[in-house]
Amino acid sequence: MSRKVKRINTFVKAYDKWRVIEDENDLKKNRLTLTEYYAVADILKALSGIDDSRYETFMAGVANWFEKNGFNVRIDSNNCNYVISI
Repeated sequence: MSRKVKRINTFVKAYDKWRVIEDENDLKKNRLTLTEYYAVADILKALSGIDDSRYETFMAGVANWFEKNGFNVRIDSNNCNYVISI
């Protein structure tokens, strides 16, 4: 599989997992707060392009969710933000 296809598959799986979150129990299963849930939506939208995009966030819960779902997550050089990319 090409790198682009792997990135698309990773994105689609994460989007599908985010899309089925409907209530407080689903948030707890995914270890997200309501604020983090909306942040995940914004980040998924930002990363939806085909280019090599990345996103920075300071929310550890969001970074953990993306890492658990196959995204690349690392801490930036200032040790204060998480850099998320596919």
